[in-house]
Amino acid sequence: MSKVMRNLAAVCCVLIALPALAQDGATKAENKPKDYFSDAALRVKKEHDPAQKREILNRSFDKVFKAVDRIEKMPAFSSVDLQAVREIRSRAKDRSDELNGLNNYQPVSDAQLNQFADYVVQDMEQAKSVTIVTTTTVLLIIILVLLLA
Repeated sequence: MSKVMRNLAAVCCVLIALPALAQDGATKAENKPKDYFSDAALRVKKEHDPAQKREILNRSFDKVFKAVDRIEKMPAFSSVDLQAVREIRSRAKDRSDELNGLNNYQPVSDAQLNQFADYVVQDMEQAKSVTIVTTTTVLLIIILVLLLA
């Protein structure tokens, strides 16, 4: 087999495998925010002091807000991408307001903080994705910003 044929065969193999690799990457990327909030919920449940539990949750929301702010300042996103980011911010803002009793919410009681942390995880899981490619791109950047913040 000639070198050209081997190279062509290698390119074909990569093109055939690429969709499967992209889907696997998309699945992992979509799980990262869920993992981020799940980790925060675990830290909340391990903590005994309600003030510390609230601090953990508030810090988690603040990191999401900072990540979204940074993403919105980046010029490379379409309006569809930015809408997905705004939905994440809106959900996090609603949960933050609920935690702290702002904007017509009753504050979450100290006794309910563990359950509230689980509720936040579930709520963020239910955020609708626009498309796999858009969501993956946005989520990867959010993840990077969250990890670097």
